[in-house]
Amino acid sequence: MKSTEGILKYLKQLDARAAVVAISAGDGVKHILHVDETHDSETIVHPRRKEEFLLGRTAAHSALRQLGSEELVAVRRGARNEPIWPDGFTGSITHCYPWTVVAVARRQQIRAIGIDLENMERMKTEDVRGVICGPAELNWVAERDSVERLTRLFSAKEAIFKALYPLCSRYFDFLDVELKWTKSADGFSGALLTTLSSDLIRGFGFRVVSHRSDQMIFSYLIAGLTVSKCAPCAAGSEIQREVSD
Repeated sequence: MKSTEGILKYLKQLDARAAVVAISAGDGVKHILHVDETHDSETIVHPRRKEEFLLGRTAAHSALRQLGSEELVAVRRGARNEPIWPDGFTGSITHCYPWTVVAVARRQQIRAIGIDLENMERMKTEDVRGVICGPAELNWVAERDSVERLTRLFSAKEAIFKALYPLCSRYFDFLDVELKWTKSADGFSGALLTTLSSDLIRGFGFRVVSHRSDQMIFSYLIAGLTVSKCAPCAAGSEIQREVSD
């Protein structure tokens, strides 16, 4: 609770253009769903995944209302479970049980958002270095604080995928992005190692903020109106890449 409240407080200070909502599975929140979202939820078999979907849509509608959207419009699921936002809006959803965090903005101000919340405890039980780290990143992780650094890299790359995938509708791997820690910016500078579209070419650069609160790592990336200028933010097993639902 304390760690997530700290992250949410930090996130709200990053960019006034985004509406941010965080809710917990233990809050007893009444789910707010469009009928199409109810149908989508009925296709989800796993109980926890279904609960996360319900929380994500409830938080998404709360964030949309904060931005002045009065009509309840469905936030459907895309091919990789990415949220399909109503016309004129963009956003991102992240789950780290029991928490769900949603960030939404108007497209006339922000082209894309990617957020990700991770618990460092997960990296103590899963060795994913070979899946997510390139050579330079492996060296950085090995220097010190390996669990924290690995979690920061994993979370940052998840946020990048969530922000960029909706702009190109093309799958890309963890190793298709290279990140370098920038202590003064409290995050990573990064670049694509592959071309995803005419705008998102090899060498395309961006910044991802990586904020730690207790055992939680929160990553945040904003793509501005001109995709070639991603605005800096003041944020051993196979891994399934999904944007989030």
